[in-house]
Amino acid sequence: MKKSFLLIFGVCLLMTSCYCNKVVVGNVSENEELVHVKSVRNPHVFGLIVNHDKAKHQMGGINNYVIESKTTIGDILVGIVTFGIYTPNTTKYYVSKKNPRVVVEEQKKFSKAYKGHLK
Repeated sequence: MKKSFLLIFGVCLLMTSCYCNKVVVGNVSENEELVHVKSVRNPHVFGLIVNHDKAKHQMGGINNYVIESKTTIGDILVGIVTFGIYTPNTTKYYVSKKNPRVVVEEQKKFSKAYKGHLK
């Protein structure tokens, strides 16, 4: 019984994957320092029912930003526990550090990006 559970758990882990997708909206250069301003978890139920908020609603009128959509380890674990019924992914929004509507708090560890929030 215990071995079969570990086998099923191992197969579930092998069938999942972590991915990261970045989209640049507007004019953001590669070398520009970015501030992480918002994270949103997007629910997926049975892979059919998807509820994504529009980026325009999240960014509040800012035209130049970066959207990073990724499946984190926490998202994968939630998907495993729910047997794939609920499989979220995480979307993070980044804005240029030079943007006057951004309050910079501190630099993120092991990253070039900074933490902050929109005014």
